[in-house]
Amino acid sequence: MIEARESGSDLQEAVTPAIGWDKLARSVDEAKCLTRPGKADRRCCIASGRCFLDRFAFMPFRPPRQTLRAVELLRSIYESGGRKWPHNLPTSFLRPAWREAVLGGANGVQRRIWEAATLLALRDRLRAGDIWVEGSRQWRAVED
Repeated sequence: MIEARESGSDLQEAVTPAIGWDKLARSVDEAKCLTRPGKADRRCCIASGRCFLDRFAFMPFRPPRQTLRAVELLRSIYESGGRKWPHNLPTSFLRPAWREAVLGGANGVQRRIWEAATLLALRDRLRAGDIWVEGSRQWRAVED
């Protein structure tokens, strides 16, 4: 197509033997998906996050109560459909790099980054054994 354009040839005649219009259309659609992924449906994300947090009872083993408080806050945000965000989100439980990312925005606290950082902190505390999941075989209390 580029050669045809540069030489002034007919583009239709260049595409048909080289790649074909169907394959070109599929390639363009695939490129659009790769370069411009569709926006996530926030209602779907909130619903799936809410379902995830509602399914488990997280219990602290060691001092990560701040992480658990943040998870409970996130759970309440999901219950409100993502409409009721507090003015001050807790960040003391976050690693310094995440805290900087959450607080470093021009518009104040970056809520979506805080949400992701909170879930990652929960994952880290589960892996460390500081938080366990009631009724779980893998993520259970050390005494069990």
